[in-house]
Amino acid sequence: TIRLPCLLSRRIRGSVSLEKTAARTAAVEHDHLIHSSFDIGPYYQKLPSGGRSSVQATANIGGKLDLSTRIKGISTVLSKMTPYSSYAATSRQIFPLSSSSSSANKQPITLALQHKAAASTSELSLHEALAIGFAARVRGYSPKMNGPLSSSVVGTAEIRIPVTLPANGLVNDGSVVVFSDWMAASRWTIRDIKNKVKSKTGMSSASAPLLSKPVRKASAGIGLRSVLQGIPVKVDFTITDDGKVGANMALGPDFDV
Repeated sequence: TIRLPCLLSRRIRGSVSLEKTAARTAAVEHDHLIHSSFDIGPYYQKLPSGGRSSVQATANIGGKLDLSTRIKGISTVLSKMTPYSSYAATSRQIFPLSSSSSSANKQPITLALQHKAAASTSELSLHEALAIGFAARVRGYSPKMNGPLSSSVVGTAEIRIPVTLPANGLVNDGSVVVFSDWMAASRWTIRDIKNKVKSKTGMSSASAPLLSKPVRKASAGIGLRSVLQGIPVKVDFTITDDGKVGANMALGPDFDV
């Protein structure tokens, strides 16, 4: 990968790269890409009753190169380039549900919301489609199970309740989180579907209409948050909409604004 970063403004960052990617589903697929990425935001806003909000977006625009035509010159390679694009946006809101106590430095109970949306054009490279699937995370499911997705909408709602650890008398040293996640998406099976449509209709793979399979997942659960040796630790216990019960441990803080 050859990447050239650039700063377009204080809230807009971009990069242009030449990449060779490899992604695996049933087999390994290699793509040669001219890829540009633009990060916009985050933009922050204060909400009534002490709430706060943020929004940010990403745009990826590029083209897949057919290097089998490189012997005919760079102009032929660029003329045969297949363009693609993908877009994603994330919004977050935090609302206090109780008043904080400044004397005890006690944080309030809060409602935290996060929504993500992603969409792409039909010729997105496989590894980019897998990235959309991995980002459409619903607790209780492995994100790898999503496979390549062409679009997704993901939502999270959490009630965060600070707790006191009586062993050392510290306030807000941890928290209990009650949460619910959901996801609706379109699975991307572009190559298999094109071949099936071609065999049934006689249409070429380039003109065959693209189809997608809907994916829906949801879960709910309860989690524990604490800081051990300066490292944020998260433990979540979940039940999914298909009745599977599980637990997961991770490092890092929860999303915030």
